[in-house]
Amino acid sequence: MLSRSGREAGAILLAAYQLGCRYDAWQEHFKYEFWLNALAQCGKTLADFLQPLPTNKELPWDNIDTLVPKSYLLKEYEKALQ
Repeated sequence: MLSRSGREAGAILLAAYQLGCRYDAWQEHFKYEFWLNALAQCGKTLADFLQPLPTNKELPWDNIDTLVPKSYLLKEYEKALQ
């Protein structure tokens, strides 16, 4: 979920922390309901992050300069889908 989010990730992380999420990489400490509540507090749902990402809009990581033009990556993506 966080890898597909943008600037809202900070608010979601803060809300989860304030709800008591700690050591969530450890299965015995993961609190699924807390994360759902954190998302709700930020006006998001888990489904918001499961949708296909639109290629015609700016993506959260577009500000990172990979030295490869986005147009080239989109052409390669389209070729891969064929």
